[in-house]
Amino acid sequence: MYGMKTKFVLALIVVGVLSMGCAKQEGGEDILIQLTDKVWVAEYILGVPVIDMTHSSIEFGKDGTVSGLGGCNSYHGSYTLEGNVVSFGPMAATMRACVEAISDQEMRFFQSLAQPQAVKFKNGLLLLIAQDGKISKFAVQD
Repeated sequence: MYGMKTKFVLALIVVGVLSMGCAKQEGGEDILIQLTDKVWVAEYILGVPVIDMTHSSIEFGKDGTVSGLGGCNSYHGSYTLEGNVVSFGPMAATMRACVEAISDQEMRFFQSLAQPQAVKFKNGLLLLIAQDGKISKFAVQD
């Protein structure tokens, strides 16, 4: 299990080369303003519903940092935003052992962060859309 997590951490070391931008979303609000100062909790990860009572989350800092919970392990790193595309990297995560189903979900979550994604907002939800069209959906934590 740790071998798999080690491979995951190595896979997440993706260096973002995009610069921070001030993209506008429909309605004219800056994407950065909508992303930051909130904890976003996953409802779907790459099109798959999350397991009830798990907590995969993401919090964007105005300074280009990102952190949260994968479901079992905490993580932190950096992100860049260019237009409406967010890229993550480099990233690091703790290495706690998880129940297999949660570990699988966490791996899917971390894999989603290893690729650039389009950012959209719809009905108060954050949508991260992977290049293959799979959507990760997040709601603001109450």
